[in-house]
Amino acid sequence: MQTPIPPEDPVLQWYAPQHLHQERGLLWYIGACVVVLGSLLYSILSGGWTFTVLIVAITGIYWKTHTHAPADKRMRIWKRGYAIGDTFTEWNECRGYWILRGKNFARLTIERKKGGNPVSILTGPISAFSLHEILAEFIEELPDGRESVVDMFIRILKI
Repeated sequence: MQTPIPPEDPVLQWYAPQHLHQERGLLWYIGACVVVLGSLLYSILSGGWTFTVLIVAITGIYWKTHTHAPADKRMRIWKRGYAIGDTFTEWNECRGYWILRGKNFARLTIERKKGGNPVSILTGPISAFSLHEILAEFIEELPDGRESVVDMFIRILKI
């Protein structure tokens, strides 16, 4: 059963996307076309028709899902927990938080206990320092918090 959102005003709230929208240049698109066309050529020459269909499907899905910037989500923080959108999570269900600071962004990640997927959202207009001051009152900062290899790969290659 989902915990209801507290009726009182949050301590802090903001709107921001959950992940970066990557601006890709001409060189990125040329490289992507070379990879896709090379894969298509290989799949056709090797007679791997299912691979050909898979490449076309993945390319179409990728194009459709990544042409628009991600929608902003509402992040709210209370003394009891936090909510992204309409999903409230209490602090006692969380292991801790960490903030990744990049060149033009900062991203808050909250890790859950019991192996749940971590929740991430960009900090938007909220400074990472201010966010740290507020969150430190409710939950532990994880000094060993690191971006996953997959997330780093996605961010660096602008996928």
